[in-house]
Amino acid sequence: MSYEKWIVASAALLALSSGTAQADGGATIASPVYEISQSCIAAGCFEGDAPGFPVTAGASGLYRLVGDLKLIPAASNPDHTVIDLRPGTPESRVVLDLQQHSIIGDGGINTSTAGCLVRLNAGEITLMNGAVRQGGGYGVCVEAWQSLLVEHVSITNNFAYGLKVFTGTSAATTLEHAVLAHNGYGGFEHDHKRGSSNQPWNAVANLTFVFQNSQFNGNWGHGIHIVEGSVRLQDNHFAGNGGPAAYMGESVYTFFGGNTAHMNGGAPSNAQFVVMSPDRRIALANNACINCFGL
Repeated sequence: MSYEKWIVASAALLALSSGTAQADGGATIASPVYEISQSCIAAGCFEGDAPGFPVTAGASGLYRLVGDLKLIPAASNPDHTVIDLRPGTPESRVVLDLQQHSIIGDGGINTSTAGCLVRLNAGEITLMNGAVRQGGGYGVCVEAWQSLLVEHVSITNNFAYGLKVFTGTSAATTLEHAVLAHNGYGGFEHDHKRGSSNQPWNAVANLTFVFQNSQFNGNWGHGIHIVEGSVRLQDNHFAGNGGPAAYMGESVYTFFGGNTAHMNGGAPSNAQFVVMSPDRRIALANNACINCFGL
């Protein structure tokens, strides 16, 4: 895939995903709509959801919070999970609209419990409009077969990574207007599932990541850590992360444009952005930082 074709493909995905994200604003969505509130936890919020945490579903649909959700720890929920939506098939589709509410755990950056506050596994996933915080493990764990869109979401003060993403070999991930801050291991981490065959690096050329108009601040580790794929960072802010602002391993293409970065740790030579792949292709435009790149 050429760099230009990758940009076009990413833009097309973003337009499609944005249409999905507007489902709660009037656009037609074929999937059912489910509402989740603290008051329905004790009995189960909808058919198939057992009483207590986590709220669990295995069907495609639009899931909407109608109030804040605060985890109540229980022996039956050892992973301290609040929401677990996992249809788990490539053709499935999940939209989780927080509707300006928060999902709140019982841990935090100094208190480890376990697991993920939110677990999502579907072909197409959208997470939007709210906050996920104070998880004793990861804030949000995602397995996306085809696409992931995270927009207008704050993921903060979790013990491990704020957002941990597993994807297949041709998935596209987009973060827009997101805040990943003050998480223990780091802000965002991608981990490609290679499987027992240990696929070669060139098998992941169709993985794409777009980060734009987002903030990655005060995480103890990396702001962004991506194992492999093509990456576009546009108009983001990185500050005070313990590791590099962004660390790319086997990146096929990387574009940096309009980003600001300062006071982030990293190597080599404490560079703000690090791209390690020997076959990297990089484009730069109007970034503001001192010692920007370690290549």
